[in-house]
Amino acid sequence: MERLSKIECPNGHGRMVIKSMSKEVLLRRMCITYHAKHFVCTECGIEADNLSMAAENQKALSDAYLMRVTLR
Repeated sequence: MERLSKIECPNGHGRMVIKSMSKEVLLRRMCITYHAKHFVCTECGIEADNLSMAAENQKALSDAYLMRVTLR
């Protein structure tokens, strides 16, 4: 099991914190809003993911897209 709290800022600012946020992307000419979790540096604001977090975010985007397409 991955240790989620051990991600360090690549810019050398120390440990990053997990934040949930609403994201908006343009996918197939549609604006899709989904909820994602990222590690965020509190100093510089850079976002990063580990493998499992990236997979969860991709699934959230996919689910939001499918809901948008089927609700049209």
